[in-house]
Amino acid sequence: MQKSETENKIGFSNEELVDIITATLTKGASTRMKALGSSMNPFIRCGDILTISPLSKASIGVGKATAFTCVKRKRLTVHRAIKKEGNGYIIKGDNCGDPDGLVSLNNILGVITKVERDNRRIFFGLGVERFIIAFLSRRGWLPFVYRFKIFILKNTGKFIPANTRKFIKCRIRL
Repeated sequence: MQKSETENKIGFSNEELVDIITATLTKGASTRMKALGSSMNPFIRCGDILTISPLSKASIGVGKATAFTCVKRKRLTVHRAIKKEGNGYIIKGDNCGDPDGLVSLNNILGVITKVERDNRRIFFGLGVERFIIAFLSRRGWLPFVYRFKIFILKNTGKFIPANTRKFIKCRIRL
């Protein structure tokens, strides 16, 4: 554990962070952490505050964002379960080309149940649309769909009614 004197914040190594999250979730309590990286863009962004709930309170399923210890990188990772396979799940980041592979239930720490950005709760990507996101991610189409959406909004924005544009930009916040 290191304490930054200029920011008055405590930083943990990856192993310490996994131990703290595991201990908290084992007790049946949820925990919060700040997301780092861009592997889950656009649904989870760097700096978002994630609430991780234990598997006993929130069941894992296809489309759910999970916190797990990645065997390949030996570190805490937050990615989406895109397919159930045997005694585990194929897990992949929304903004990644390749899946992380088959992750056993033993390596899954918890499920992301809440995402906060700029002190506002983000709902898109955690509801029933997660099934479509998982399907698109499994096929490798998700980055293209997202880029197409941005292209359409920029180039045909004047043809989309103002209320719809406002909903897409503000409510969904993609």
